[in-house]
Amino acid sequence: MLKCAPIITPDGIRDALDLARDCYDALPNTTAEGRKSFARATDYSRVMGGIMAGELKLFGIGDPTLRGVACTSQHGEHIMLLFVEDGYRGRRLGTALIETVMETARDEHITRMTVNAEPDAVRFYEKFGFETTSAAQERDGIAFVEMAVEL
Repeated sequence: MLKCAPIITPDGIRDALDLARDCYDALPNTTAEGRKSFARATDYSRVMGGIMAGELKLFGIGDPTLRGVACTSQHGEHIMLLFVEDGYRGRRLGTALIETVMETARDEHITRMTVNAEPDAVRFYEKFGFETTSAAQERDGIAFVEMAVEL
């Protein structure tokens, strides 16, 4: 069974961000504006700075090649991104990632998590107790549905 692990090395962070951008770019209905916005949010310097400041946590899954990635922000209260490489979906990698993220949050005494879910991912998050808190919307070219779960 594959296990999730924190990603803290510079090369690991670069690989994780490359995977996240590749997965985002492959989503149907992404826009040029959305791809630019996502690229800014996943800029290596920005993410590394957030990790060093303790504001971001990055997790990966795959052995030996990274196949899935998750990142939390706001000190673990918000799921900033969660992606599994297309050919590896349906193998419970996403489940392992979200369970790790939620367990880490509970260990840090976080009582509520949020996510701006890609509209096609809403059902995935609902399986883990997330509930929709707003209608679908778009910001900076990225479509999402705000969701939250009490931990």
